[in-house]
Amino acid sequence: MTVKRIVAPNKFIGASTDTKPTQATLPRARVGDTFYEQDTGLWFITYDGTNWVSKQDPLSNKIKEVRVTKVIDGGLGAYEANDVVSNEDCCSTTATCWTFSEVARANGAYGKIVGATIVSESEGVVPVLTLFLFNATPTSNLIDNAANTAPDCNDLAKYVGKIVFPALVSLGTTDSTSTITPSLATGNLPLAFKCASDADDLFGILVTSTIFTQTAGDDMTVILLVEQH
Repeated sequence: MTVKRIVAPNKFIGASTDTKPTQATLPRARVGDTFYEQDTGLWFITYDGTNWVSKQDPLSNKIKEVRVTKVIDGGLGAYEANDVVSNEDCCSTTATCWTFSEVARANGAYGKIVGATIVSESEGVVPVLTLFLFNATPTSNLIDNAANTAPDCNDLAKYVGKIVFPALVSLGTTDSTSTITPSLATGNLPLAFKCASDADDLFGILVTSTIFTQTAGDDMTVILLVEQH
C-alpha cells in the first residue's frame, strides 16, 4: 500500500446504521477522515476515502451490561434435571434462545464475560442453572421443559462456553437471584469469546441441573457484564 499524507481531515458523526461517506458521496470523504458512531462510541478512519476501519485503541477495554428477559413457559409443571428453561414448551418454531445483543464492539470482535446474574420472578424457587453460549443461533434443543442437547456436535463451531451459576437464593418474599463472578472457581468466569464475522451478539440456552417448578408465565432475566476488547 502506498503511504499517503493526511491533510486537514474531516470529522463525521452519525449513527452506526448510517452509511459512511465515500469519495462518491456528498459530503465527500477524503483519505484520513474519521467517523464517530454516536450510538456505539466507536471511531472509524478511512484509508482510501471509501473503506472504513475501526481506530479503537486495542488496549482500551469497555465494560458493558447486557440484559435479556424471557417469560418462562413453565406450563408442563416440574422441570427435570438437564431440562431446557425457555419461552415455549410445545412449538419448536416459536421457542427461542437467549439473545444477548451487541455484546461486542463490532461484528467479529472479541470480549470477555466477567460477571453474570440470573433473576427469577418466582419466589422461593432456587434451581441450579447453566447458560450455554454460542456466537450464532444453535441447532440444539430450545423447547422449554425438554431434554437439553447443548452443545450439539453440529454447534461446536459456534460454541463459546458455559456459565455455571450457584443455586438461586430467595430471601423473604423477593425474587430469586444468583450471581457469578471470577472469584467463584466453579462458574467458568471470566469467559472469553469471539463473535461471528457478521454479528456482535451471543446466543444462549439455559439449562437446569436440578428439579424445580417455575410459576408458569413468570419472568427470568439474565444479566451479563462484558468487557469489550
